[in-house]
Amino acid sequence: MPSILFENQHYFIVDKEHGLNTEPDRLGHANLMDWLKSQRPDTYKRWGPHPLHRLDRPVAGLLIVAKNLKAHRALQPLFEKKQITKMYRALVQGHVHPLERELHHYHTKDHRNFKAIISEIPIPDALPVHLSYQVIRYLDAITELDLKLHTGRYHQIRAQLAFIGHPILNDMLYGGAQNSLENVIALRAYKLAFYCPFEKRKINFELLPAEFYKSWSVDL
Repeated sequence: MPSILFENQHYFIVDKEHGLNTEPDRLGHANLMDWLKSQRPDTYKRWGPHPLHRLDRPVAGLLIVAKNLKAHRALQPLFEKKQITKMYRALVQGHVHPLERELHHYHTKDHRNFKAIISEIPIPDALPVHLSYQVIRYLDAITELDLKLHTGRYHQIRAQLAFIGHPILNDMLYGGAQNSLENVIALRAYKLAFYCPFEKRKINFELLPAEFYKSWSVDL
């Protein structure tokens, strides 16, 4: 189940589970926004919620959701000015080298196949993407990575890691070996840090539960 970790009069910090859409889609999949409406019906009598960013359906982790349009408009510039730190944890196939690296590629979307296309050179309609990683540890044929997202494009983390030969566990769309888990990949948005313009202080949330590792038979 998702959970509300924090709220004030302006926004929520919500933990989304694997397999749950961030927003409603045309196929009627379960989604975080409908769940949030059910939890706070008085907040969303007329419209909303207003997510500031999104996570793919098979990805779990932390999201900021505005309570109203005024709060959304106040917080959105933090993303546009890259003033929000977003950190991810991933388990990927193979041993990643070097231990730290900045990944700079070009990204475009394959609308027909619902995939991202990554290239080392500019291609038509492509935009630059930037990601940095640090190896946490090696586990047999798996690497645990700490990831900092500098740009936020469609399936960016999944596609860039697959492009360098290390797809995320169970991410079959990008070449990951199949696991028994459905709509779940080994990727979690575990940290959000930003200066709150309402509370006039630095906000820092981290959540990396043991269940993230247990799903893949990995010990902490």
